[in-house]
Amino acid sequence: MNRGLGRRPGLAITVISAVAPAATRGRTDPAPDLLATLPARNRQSGVGRSSGLRGRAPLGSCAPATTSTPAPKPTISIIIPCHNYGRYLEEAFDSVLRQTRQADEIVVIDDGSDDDTPAVVTRLRQLRPDLVAIRRAPARGTCITMNDGVRLSSGELIVELSADDRLSERYLELSERALLDDPGADFAYTALHYFGASDLWVEARPWNPQALCQDNYVHGTSMFRRSLHERLGGYRADFNRLGLEDWELWVHALAAGRRGVPVQGCWLDYRRHGVSRNRLPTRSLVWAHLKVWWLHRSVVRAIDVAIWMGRPAWKRVFRGRPRGVRAGSGWAR
Repeated sequence: MNRGLGRRPGLAITVISAVAPAATRGRTDPAPDLLATLPARNRQSGVGRSSGLRGRAPLGSCAPATTSTPAPKPTISIIIPCHNYGRYLEEAFDSVLRQTRQADEIVVIDDGSDDDTPAVVTRLRQLRPDLVAIRRAPARGTCITMNDGVRLSSGELIVELSADDRLSERYLELSERALLDDPGADFAYTALHYFGASDLWVEARPWNPQALCQDNYVHGTSMFRRSLHERLGGYRADFNRLGLEDWELWVHALAAGRRGVPVQGCWLDYRRHGVSRNRLPTRSLVWAHLKVWWLHRSVVRAIDVAIWMGRPAWKRVFRGRPRGVRAGSGWAR
């Protein structure tokens, strides 16, 4: 894998100054003999009635060149929580370094791992000396770790990448662009590519608040604004055992009057294991849905939970078969 550090190209601004014609270069006013031939009322303006330039700048003068300074781009922080996923961490980190829009900050939090994660982090710091690496024990769980990652980072836009997942190469570029193009959106979500124990593609669905209240179609690695996290208070720690903490966050955002925006052309490689938090028991899923309904009854209706419970298990999880496959950096039909 290529783990070299990408360098973001700087913004070069070329200023082109207006230059006077050779006949008048070095002069700021008409020649004295020309002024003598002008009517008195036109001498102050420095132009003749027949010139067609009455009221404009004097002949030979140069208006200063002006350039508009583009608004600075927001900073992006990548947060990678890791608990006993040292064997995958380098792969996730490498996908961050390969981005067409480089992250301004990378934070890795070792949440009480007892595998080779510390040694892996040491190697990663040699590739990226400015890497913020934090190790703590005992483990505090997914929700608290992700909240701590936001608190310890400084970016205006946040992406929390699980240590066993990967980002497609234009993930940061296109997600950032979606939020810049839509200032009213607070998070940007992409397509999903399940790999590992299963191989499946799920495209980013159009924003639909009612559908979000019935089931989650916004994955937890979606880019969000720091201001949203601060407004909502982050992930709820009581969802650490239930799972679906990301869905609760998006529904909470919806209840607060916020919304998301889909992103096309990039995706999250989401690793599926034989047994993991991404294969939650049906009982935990039911309790999580009931709790989301209870917490956010202003937007989630009881009928939304009933609709979800009435769906076959495979359809609740995958939302149908994929319609696209990866081809380079886009989709092939």
